[in-house]
Amino acid sequence: MSVITIILLSLAILTCIGIKLYVNTKWAKQPLHNFPFIYRGKEYWYSRSVAVTHFIFAKDASDRWCVLANQRGNGAESYKGYWNCPCGYLDFDECGEEAAQRETFEETNVFIKKENIRFWNVISSPKAHRQNVSIHYYTVLDEKCEDFELSNINAEKNEVKSLKWVVIDEKDEKKWAFNHSNYITEIFNSVITNNL
Repeated sequence: MSVITIILLSLAILTCIGIKLYVNTKWAKQPLHNFPFIYRGKEYWYSRSVAVTHFIFAKDASDRWCVLANQRGNGAESYKGYWNCPCGYLDFDECGEEAAQRETFEETNVFIKKENIRFWNVISSPKAHRQNVSIHYYTVLDEKCEDFELSNINAEKNEVKSLKWVVIDEKDEKKWAFNHSNYITEIFNSVITNNL
């Protein structure tokens, strides 16, 4: 090979590397956009995920306000050992209230009628956990905590380590996932404390 061929070949390689670096750098600075995909012959759009959380309040036999919570097990995708209120992703063909009802039943074995599930708010910040859009619901029960038989029998394997009605005044003794402790306080103060 002649020197000129080697130089031209080297320049071509360096140009390709430079273009690849430029494209990768430029692409990395661009936001991820929604895109379509086909599933069973039907077009869907891939975008940010929607999660639901259900904050359920009831009084215990000692007349103390509690919130239903579960401790995350080793099968949970994140925050293992932390506490959270029933939560999970919205499935296809279900509304937010149905997802809150389903997740509550799956994780705690507590069935809440859909008409008793109330909307609280939506968190859509891209800085939220995994950029999820989270819909928050709450329910205030007339029944006592002890009226419910808690079980993780319907949960995914090792997703739920333990279940408990956490006394509101003692909730700060636990580590909470997904900022649930603050949402518990916010909902409790707005919905229950203001109506006492």
